[in-house]
Amino acid sequence: MVTALIPVKNTSQAKQRLAPVLAAAERAGLARAMLRDVLGAVTHARSIDQIFVVAENDEVAGICAEYGVSILQETANRGYNHAVAAGVKALSPFQGDLSAVILPSDIPLLTAWEVDQLVAEAQGRLVRIAPSRDGMGTNGLFLSPAHAIPSQFGLNSARRHQHVTEQSGIPCECVVLPGLAFDIDTPNDLRDFRALRSDTIAGGFLRQSHIFSSSFEFERVQP
Repeated sequence: MVTALIPVKNTSQAKQRLAPVLAAAERAGLARAMLRDVLGAVTHARSIDQIFVVAENDEVAGICAEYGVSILQETANRGYNHAVAAGVKALSPFQGDLSAVILPSDIPLLTAWEVDQLVAEAQGRLVRIAPSRDGMGTNGLFLSPAHAIPSQFGLNSARRHQHVTEQSGIPCECVVLPGLAFDIDTPNDLRDFRALRSDTIAGGFLRQSHIFSSSFEFERVQP
């Protein structure tokens, strides 16, 4: 059995690094749109048996309900690794035969096929890392079993995940998947996403909001 865990920061506080180019309401709307893209991909992945969004409150409950996804509520928002740990702990009664895949909510180009590739043909103990575009971050983490290693998300997380896995004596694999690798954190990411003209919910939101209009300047500062 494979469970997908998707930690979600409160959308009102999401994407602070985009503050120089997007207003708070725009960042919140983008965060919700990207979550819909991710849930759409994961719910269509053949390899996933159950999906949980890990969130501090029920702010995204409506979106989860659209996709038939349950929420695991944290008692407090203490960061990404804490959210992952809380999600894995909630699954503890099933850990003996349970694998987990941890995915962020800001990868709108993710496809169901990529999710299936991340968890494909896993036999026995295994950690599989899907790095971000710069090779430094971790945009997907497959754990078999779910408690194989503690997550190491943050600066240089791909290298740290690999190190912890090797120290644990667990086989480690790296898979490069372009949609999974493409997160939106910075104005440069947003510029690259604009150039793709993707048929995603996030892309549609940005176009409908006129954020990607011809007059849009990435250097603008919002009040």
